[in-house]
Amino acid sequence: MYALAANCPSLTAVSIGGYNEHVTDGGMTVLFEACQQLHSVRLSSKLLKVTDTSGVSLARNCRGLVSITLTATMGNATVNQLAASCKQVQEVDLHGARSVTCDALQQLVASCPALNKIVLPQQLQLDCVVQQLPRCSLQVVVGPELQVLGLQH
Repeated sequence: MYALAANCPSLTAVSIGGYNEHVTDGGMTVLFEACQQLHSVRLSSKLLKVTDTSGVSLARNCRGLVSITLTATMGNATVNQLAASCKQVQEVDLHGARSVTCDALQQLVASCPALNKIVLPQQLQLDCVVQQLPRCSLQVVVGPELQVLGLQH
């Protein structure tokens, strides 16, 4: 991550897959601080040492973010910072995130007008999200089988 941060400040997309105990908040935070033009970030849910510390840094530093996949150890702090900082975000994949609440998700939907797709973690109860959606249409994908729901109000 440090080499990417030092040598690729114009990086616009990054995808880090699989399990790697050497990928940590320290390296990811440096990357997000240096590469502020990132618009697409895909992080494996298996990156257990990449937490809300990295997610908050990403949202604060990469305000042009359009698409993100969170790790299993990211939660409300990351989602709330996305809602506050990343108004252009269009797709948020939370399928691996274990600790995202309906309140944080509702804040994200209310704060990000460009948001058109959310992949929800299996444990979230869909009805608590759907009841509060202020938009006419939003694609919501749910659970391990990734069932797609097109919501129209």
